[in-house]
Amino acid sequence: MRAEAGLDSIAQAAGRCNRERLKTKEDSHVWVFKSPDWNVPPELNGLAAGMRSVFRRGYDNLLGQEAIKDYFSEVYWRKGDELDQKRLMKMHQDHAPKMTFPFQTIAKEFRMIESFMQPIFVAFDEEAESLLAQLNTTYEVGKLLRKLQPYIVQIPHKGFEALQMAGAIQTIAPHRFEDQFWELINQDIYDKEFGISWNDPTFIKAESSVI
Repeated sequence: MRAEAGLDSIAQAAGRCNRERLKTKEDSHVWVFKSPDWNVPPELNGLAAGMRSVFRRGYDNLLGQEAIKDYFSEVYWRKGDELDQKRLMKMHQDHAPKMTFPFQTIAKEFRMIESFMQPIFVAFDEEAESLLAQLNTTYEVGKLLRKLQPYIVQIPHKGFEALQMAGAIQTIAPHRFEDQFWELINQDIYDKEFGISWNDPTFIKAESSVI
């Protein structure tokens, strides 16, 4: 079950439905719901509106190429000038006559899609532990990250900050990637069915504290 969000987020949720392939395709369903007691966060409201607009157009396959293209066209139209809040296009125009582009600033500020969620790796089995260990040395980072997709949990920034302050997460291979990748080290706050709970990131089960 997935609360209303952008169609791209719903596609991601659908990709994780039955990710272990223990059920048939016909028995794997994704329900998108709107809670009567919970409003869509402001940062996601425009994305959810774009999703609803595409849904009303009656596509046979909401995750098909045409529906996805229509969704992003809708999102870009709704956002308008908001997409260039950092004024990067103006920066290009101002520096174009003299070819003095501030490449370092542009590279630092540009994001194709601004993310309001922070991905965290959860090594809940030996395969994940092995894959994360390989990030320290592998040159095939992209290939390894694709294998790690099933072990990613998306966390809102406030939840991420709470986990960080509590020492419940740590960086992965910081000598190579600085603070780009994070993993959960307090496994007691992770549940395979419900995900990570950051309400009490210092929580430790009694059996985990036995010496």
